[in-house]
Amino acid sequence: MPLDQAAARQTFIEIADEIHDGSEVDQLLEITDNIPLAAQLVAGIAASVGCQDTIHRWNLERTGLLSAGFDKRSNLEISISLSLSSPRLQSSPHAVDLLSLMSILSDGISDLDLVQSNIPIPDIPKCKTTLVRTSLAYVDHAGRLKVLAPIREYIQLARPPPLQLVRPLRKYLIDLLKLYVAWWDASSFAIDLVRHLVSNLGNLHSVLKQGLDSDDIDLRETILGIIMLNDLTLTMNRGLTPLMLHLPDILSRIDDHKLHGQFITEAFESSEFYTLPNPEMAIDNATEHFRLIQDPEGEARLYDAVASYYIECAGDPKKGEEFFLRALSVASQSNSNTAKLRPLSGLGLMNWRRGNYSRGLELAQEIHRIARASGNVRAELQGIRLHVLCSLSLGHFNHSVQLLNEGKELIVQAGLQGGHIESALMNIEAHLYALKTEYSNERHIQEAILRSTSAVLSPIAHAEALLNIAFLDIITGASADVVSRNLDAATTLFETAQYLRGRSFCEYCHANLLFREGDMTRARLEYIRIFASARGNEEELGYNCLARLADPTNPLHADTESARWAVVFLALALRPVVRSPLTVHRALRRLGDVLAQQGEDDTALSILTVALDRFTQMDVHQSKAECMSTMGDVYMRRGDLSRAKELWEGARPLFERSEQKKEVVRIDEKLQTLGVAQKLHDISKGQLPIHQAALQDPGGNSEAQKPLSISAQ
Repeated sequence: MPLDQAAARQTFIEIADEIHDGSEVDQLLEITDNIPLAAQLVAGIAASVGCQDTIHRWNLERTGLLSAGFDKRSNLEISISLSLSSPRLQSSPHAVDLLSLMSILSDGISDLDLVQSNIPIPDIPKCKTTLVRTSLAYVDHAGRLKVLAPIREYIQLARPPPLQLVRPLRKYLIDLLKLYVAWWDASSFAIDLVRHLVSNLGNLHSVLKQGLDSDDIDLRETILGIIMLNDLTLTMNRGLTPLMLHLPDILSRIDDHKLHGQFITEAFESSEFYTLPNPEMAIDNATEHFRLIQDPEGEARLYDAVASYYIECAGDPKKGEEFFLRALSVASQSNSNTAKLRPLSGLGLMNWRRGNYSRGLELAQEIHRIARASGNVRAELQGIRLHVLCSLSLGHFNHSVQLLNEGKELIVQAGLQGGHIESALMNIEAHLYALKTEYSNERHIQEAILRSTSAVLSPIAHAEALLNIAFLDIITGASADVVSRNLDAATTLFETAQYLRGRSFCEYCHANLLFREGDMTRARLEYIRIFASARGNEEELGYNCLARLADPTNPLHADTESARWAVVFLALALRPVVRSPLTVHRALRRLGDVLAQQGEDDTALSILTVALDRFTQMDVHQSKAECMSTMGDVYMRRGDLSRAKELWEGARPLFERSEQKKEVVRIDEKLQTLGVAQKLHDISKGQLPIHQAALQDPGGNSEAQKPLSISAQ
């Protein structure tokens, strides 16, 4: 966007740094159209050779460009061309070489990278200074040398960088990627490595793209670099590198078993974005490639990626488990403990989803032990993630907080802020708040995840945040339109990414919306269907459905059917493989609600008291309030008004804290009704002695015959 005349003149004067004839300045600004970059470049030239000489050279250059057929952008291009031929640039001839290389570096470059990449350009500091003084480059706040996009585009066409300049930089960046892979799987010595690579993502793309046109040796290294770059971009929530799409055709002309196997493995790792044409054939081919070169670690990683594909995308957890076990078996042949960590993590996650929290916890601890011993950062974080998930399901909230803090510290130390694992741990922390029914805290985290992820580059993490916000909106009373907008967006993203697990949770969320909006018939059918499909694969999703089906306080069906579902819920929760205190007491609460509805007051109170004690211990606000509300109903029915009042008054702030506005209104109505009943009760107690005294001794005034005051009652 052009500057106004005053701003353009001020820009020119600040750069030219000398007093110039005002008319000449205006003439130069006129021919630049006040385009900021063109004005800066021309001012830089004028500072070197003066305004008159600049005008003369401009006219000569413009004539040449017009005769060559340049379009309306010629003013800017003339400015760049004049800068390239300025005396200041001519005094440092190698500055043009640096500018040529910079034309493909969209991220710019640090002084460290300029030195360590061994680029064959003499006197780089002088070249850098020259480019900055001529306004062809600048240094940003991080100290990186950068060139604006219009200049880079022009230089790429006019003076593209020669191979001898690009090759050493490409080799240097590929070596950094190799260090990254080694750091993930071996040791944590490279503290700032991930940050360093992320600051060069655009540069990596450019130099690797050029490398695809290289000879055989460079081409193989380039392919490996692209595969490693893709691993980095997936890890950091930056999506699939488009360069991966070039590899199938190129690999078809290359005989390299390791590269073929690595590409297929990475393709399965990228199933959120990329689908192989024939997955089964690809698995067989990759297996053969790894076996021909006797690479059990590569084969184990392949099976691990395939297992995740079958579970998340193909909806076949049984086959996924088979591949995890196969990966573990092959990894044991490699004598490498780190090769076992990925399948152990996958099996642990499967056990958690199936409700076998104790086994999941055992695997998490084993992963943590091996990862710590080998310095494997990726596995250590995955172990923490699994440990927290199982601890939350078992109701160990305080320990979960400690683990989350440990994971956060490790993420910062490793430079993984903004990456996939940080999003995952944030989501788990939000889940902790959801379990405690502290919905405001949960919303704060989910909105932060939404801002830090992208529907394009990290669709699953983004969709999970949208889905969880939709859950919150249902609970806290947002309009159906608001809920549906987020829910529909999440569903679309999950479907595009072929993430079947996410779609199942969207269906459950939709059932909750139907329930809230009063469509009980459809909601009931959905809960039953989802419960049946979740059995054995997504136990917590199934328990959530059971909690709805067994709820007699908001019935989906007759009380007798709620009772049957409550028994089913408790029976499943008490299985030895599960025995989660949180799940057991959720089921007990539902059974207590059912018994209270049936008039089994003593048994209901006993069960609800047990549940209330556990929820109090775990600090689950809404569940505490629901227990107290039902117990208050029972005491009210029994005529113990003071105990009912105590329970309802205790439940009210808990419902407020968990943002249950309708329940707060119900409690207020109960308390109001109780107040009326209390007054009637007091009046009846107070009037009875008066009536009796009048009958017995109208004139008596003994102390025993005085009416009891209402306040005394």
